[in-house]
Amino acid sequence: QVKNLNSRARCLIMAAAASAVAIHAGIASAATNWTGGGGTTSAPVSDNWSTPTAWDAVLTSGSSTALSFGGPTAAAPYTATDDIAGAFQLNSLTLNDAAIGGVIAASAGDSLSFTGASPSIQQSAADVFTISAPVTIAANTAVQVINGGEIDFTGAMSGSNAVSLTNSSATGNAIVNFTGAITFSSLTVNANVTAAGKAGGASPGRIITVNGGSLRVDLQDGLGQKQNNINLTGGTLLINAPNISQQISSINGDAASTISLGSGALLIGNKSDAGGGLNSTFAGLITSDPTLGPSAASHRGLGKTGLGTLTLTNPANSQTVTNIICGT
Repeated sequence: QVKNLNSRARCLIMAAAASAVAIHAGIASAATNWTGGGGTTSAPVSDNWSTPTAWDAVLTSGSSTALSFGGPTAAAPYTATDDIAGAFQLNSLTLNDAAIGGVIAASAGDSLSFTGASPSIQQSAADVFTISAPVTIAANTAVQVINGGEIDFTGAMSGSNAVSLTNSSATGNAIVNFTGAITFSSLTVNANVTAAGKAGGASPGRIITVNGGSLRVDLQDGLGQKQNNINLTGGTLLINAPNISQQISSINGDAASTISLGSGALLIGNKSDAGGGLNSTFAGLITSDPTLGPSAASHRGLGKTGLGTLTLTNPANSQTVTNIICGT
């Protein structure tokens, strides 16, 4: 009988231990919320990530880490500075600062690395949140922004994987602004999202796909290097970099797509393309929209260079190729 009691006690202890492990695992997978030490999750303040009281739970770096930055009742904008040495790994980042303007920064040499299964960055407030910390795209990453929301990536974004932009409201317009150097492999802009700034990136050979959204070029070299390629499916490319000629290797688009030339020009083709140049076919509208910028009309236009061909199939185009350097 004593033996049976001991055996039963061991079973109870083992069951309790298993339960404790399960509870601990549940806590680990929940989001760790920023407070800023002295603040709360709803009214956070500025602080360093390494401050133990800056979070509502123990901060850990890993492929399942989920972080949340709120602030619906915060009195002032705050800056959360990643001062943890090296690349901090995380799987999801939720931003909900509700009109106060939060910032995620990083100390010199520190960065964020999005990894694990289906990593994501979500802006769930109709406000501007800035990420100035360098970001590594270690796995294909989804950026989701609600209508009226904006994420400004002012730091470098690198990696060999892809980024997709989605408006989780499915209505209105959300903005993702890139002003730092971009070297991740490809960018997809979906409906009701405007990708602005230097969305083209700094590395050559990137593919930018616009599925019903908008790619707005506000800065010099905003389309990246001349080897980049753009595919429009019901999407819009807006050239708004003043007095600057934006050059890409190829552009293809369906009949529902639009190229709108504002205060800049678009040059398609690249003499250094492997195989002597890429071919482009664009079936959508090409318009010259002076409302996009104050530049003189002489600075707006569509040009062709390189040995590939550019075919425009829409007879309703109000803008044709105005400058053929080489190719057809």
